[in-house]
Amino acid sequence: DKILYFSKNDLTEQRMFEIYQEMLEFEPEWLLLQPCMAELLLITKKKYELPSIASLRYIEMTGEELTDNLKERIRKEFCCPVADQYGANEVNSIAYECPQGNMHCMEDNVRVRIFDDVGNEVPEGTEGNIYVTTLHNHAMPFEDYGIGDIGCLMENHCTCGHKGRLLKLT
Repeated sequence: DKILYFSKNDLTEQRMFEIYQEMLEFEPEWLLLQPCMAELLLITKKKYELPSIASLRYIEMTGEELTDNLKERIRKEFCCPVADQYGANEVNSIAYECPQGNMHCMEDNVRVRIFDDVGNEVPEGTEGNIYVTTLHNHAMPFEDYGIGDIGCLMENHCTCGHKGRLLKLT
C-alpha cells in the first residue's frame, strides 16, 4: 500500500495548492486528517476551482472538534462518507463514529467512565467528566485519567452492529 504524508508546517496558500495537486495525482482512497486541514483543503479547492478527488471513498476526522456544518461541507465537496474519531494522545482512540452517526466507545482499547465534579461515577445517561483507562498500554498505563472533556455514556441501541457503548460529547 502506498501512503502519502504532509507536514502541517508552512501551510501557505501556495503549499496548500501543491498539496491538493499532489493528492489529485496520488489518487487517495482514504484521508485521515484534522478538521482544520479539511477546511484548508476546501478553501483551496474552491479558490482555484479544483476538481474533487474522485478516488476518495472515505474521510476520517481526528484531533479536533468536527462541527456538523464542516462535516456536511466535506461530505458534499468530496462526495464520500465522513466519520469522526474521538481520542486523546494519552490513550489513542476512545470512540468512533459509525454510519448511523453514533460515537461508539472503543472498548477493546480503553475503558470510559463518567464522574461528577467530586469524583463519583454517575449513572448512564448522566453528563459528567470523561475519564479513561488504557487496556493495553503496559509501558505507561493510565487509570481513570481525566481528559478534561464533558460527556455521557449511553446504552447501545444502535443498528450498525458495533457493540461499544455510546458516548455523547458535550
